[in-house]
Amino acid sequence: MFNYKRRVLLSFLVCTITLCLLQTVVYINYTKNTMHDFICQVGIIYEECPQKTGSIINKINKYQYEDQDLVYAKGQEALAVYGYGTNSINYFKSLTISSYHYIFLILGLVICLTLLGIYTKRPATKIATIICDLIRNIELSMNTLPIQLETTITNIPVINELNAQIISLVEQLNHQIELLKRAQADRTVFIENISHQIKTPLTCISLDLELLSNVNSPDKIAIYTDSCYTQIDHIEALINRLLKIGKLESGKIHYEFLEHNLLDTINVLCNSLEAKYSGKKVTLSYDPEDSYIISYDIVWLYEALDNIANNCYLYSYDNQGIELELTRYDSYIKIILRDHGIGISTKDLPNIFDRFYRSDQTKNQEGFGIGLNLAKLVIEDHHGSIFAQSDNRSTQFIIHLPLIIS
Repeated sequence: MFNYKRRVLLSFLVCTITLCLLQTVVYINYTKNTMHDFICQVGIIYEECPQKTGSIINKINKYQYEDQDLVYAKGQEALAVYGYGTNSINYFKSLTISSYHYIFLILGLVICLTLLGIYTKRPATKIATIICDLIRNIELSMNTLPIQLETTITNIPVINELNAQIISLVEQLNHQIELLKRAQADRTVFIENISHQIKTPLTCISLDLELLSNVNSPDKIAIYTDSCYTQIDHIEALINRLLKIGKLESGKIHYEFLEHNLLDTINVLCNSLEAKYSGKKVTLSYDPEDSYIISYDIVWLYEALDNIANNCYLYSYDNQGIELELTRYDSYIKIILRDHGIGISTKDLPNIFDRFYRSDQTKNQEGFGIGLNLAKLVIEDHHGSIFAQSDNRSTQFIIHLPLIIS
């Protein structure tokens, strides 16, 4: 484990201190040499002209605060008179900073930068190793499903953030893999159910045709022929419903949302049910003072309600009808369809809207197991909701439809 920021900060601090120390040594050396040379020159002046030494020193100090360029020009002129011009010996050579000082300064800088590189190389190498191991683990884990990825936890925030992002991506990939597996399983079940639903009427047709070939009685011929047509209608109805569900799920259905009176649609449904199931009465209850005008697609919503109502009739007792309740609230209309029959077990209740689902109680009953699934798709496309409640005496389907579809 290592702290990359602390290493960089410490290296920068050491480098700065070293450079400051080198610069301090150069400055001290320069000051010491300058002061030594100045004192030596004062000694020479005192030896040559002791009576004027004080005034000369005062003059030098005075010129430090006056025009330096003018004084410098006069100095060069005086030196030239005595043969110490620019082409001669540099009288002030001892007062300049030696080039060796700069060499040592640059050398110290190079050493500090080298130490900084060595000191920071290890964490950089460690980061590269972690990233390479991470890439290698990703490549190896892609060969197994679901993906199992091992990451290294460090105290480097950027590496930990990268690990977190990759782990999140792996979790999303595993979720998608799980969804694909479920889709594959659903497709297998779908094909098996379709095969079963079609195989049964085809078997009946095959038997009827075999019997039809061995009879001469017009009455029996008519019976077997009608049976074949019934099974063909059965297959056609199944295919039509599957095509409708396919269009609903693919979004190819264009709903025509217009304002209609839901009560009128319910009345048409009740009349159709009473004509179809003459032995079972349908009871409709609602508040005549309320308005039930909402926006919906009249064809598709009628199809959904008809599927639910037929399901209620199919599984109710022979001498029992169904009940419909219509109630208006501030933001939605509530529809209840209730039967009085065999009920739905607690185990089966969460699955009744799944396609092709048939409980053990209803496997011998007529139906495909797709009517409730189609109804749920349509109601949800109308921004509504549907759920069921049941006991061993009755089942009720509760639908909520919004007053305004946004």
